[in-house]
Amino acid sequence: EAKSIGTPDREQNIDIIDGSHTSAQRQLRLFGYAGFEPGTAATICALLDVVTRGEPRWGVGAAATSKPVVFFDVGANGGHYSFLSKGLFGDRIAVVAFEPTPDTARWLEAIDDVNRLGIKTERIALSNATGEVTLYLSAKSDSSNSLNAAFKGAHRGTLQVPCTTLDRYVAESGLVPSVLKIDTETHEESVLRGGEKL
Repeated sequence: EAKSIGTPDREQNIDIIDGSHTSAQRQLRLFGYAGFEPGTAATICALLDVVTRGEPRWGVGAAATSKPVVFFDVGANGGHYSFLSKGLFGDRIAVVAFEPTPDTARWLEAIDDVNRLGIKTERIALSNATGEVTLYLSAKSDSSNSLNAAFKGAHRGTLQVPCTTLDRYVAESGLVPSVLKIDTETHEESVLRGGEKL
């Protein structure tokens, strides 16, 4: 099922495949892009608009470099913000989606492949340490998986997933985000502590 993104003069559709497997697909099928956390979507898009135009007060963006602006979508889940951003800004941005839940990451990659958006999916968690960590799989929703055992109470299981820090990822990849969205289900402080140099 395709969902529309863009403005009337530049409308695009994104194929969300089946519209029911992940929480993000269900939300997009039911409400479209306009009805899925519009405040967060508007904020991300406004920030990307500013930095891709190279506003002088930011010191980053298209005017400062020929490289695309980098957007890190940490805790990407089904990739809603990754797809929206890449669909609207195209080659002006590079998107890295961090999603440690294997099934959810597979759907994110499948949707990206079908739409040929070119999002880089990293199947890793981000925190303030590196190695393997326990990911608690929520009994309520795939969008509620967390590294915090106390988040949302009951779990349907756990997985060991690879983990790194923002600082280490930036150092190893050479990608430095101009815009950073973090939604890690109460683990945000640890993600930020792992990015103190950034």
